Amino acid sequence: MENKGTGYNYGIELTVEKFLSKGYYVLFTSSLLDSKYRGADGILRNTAFNGNYVFNLLAGYERRIGKKTYVTADLKGVWAGGRRFVPIDLEESLEQDMDVRDWSRAYEERYDDCFRTDLRLGVKLN
Repeated sequence: MENKGTGYNYGIELTVEKFLSKGYYVLFTSSLLDSKYRGADGILRNTAFNGNYVFNLLAGYERRIGKKTYVTADLKGVWAGGRRFVPIDLEESLEQDMDVRDWSRAYEERYDDCFRTDLRLGVKLN
């Protein structure tokens, strides 16, 4: 086995945060990126991790309801570019009765974007 390839990762990140005060906080992070490699065949391709972007938003509220008791609520959202994959060569897979990947098209396509939200409610005893 020989490693004759090269690769690069470029990107920019931004974080904006409002620390907990007056009962609430907010955190926003974002990443824009490009991740490529050139294999021994000389073709420049995406890496498996080249989702191109990720955005995160977290917001929360905390309210005192007793001398040592707080009620909390958090909302978190994530939007990320889909992961890259190597497609299956359907004809060859049917012929061999097993999955055969088409490595000539490695990481050209990607899954759908991922979007997720979470809500957390809680009670904190201090």
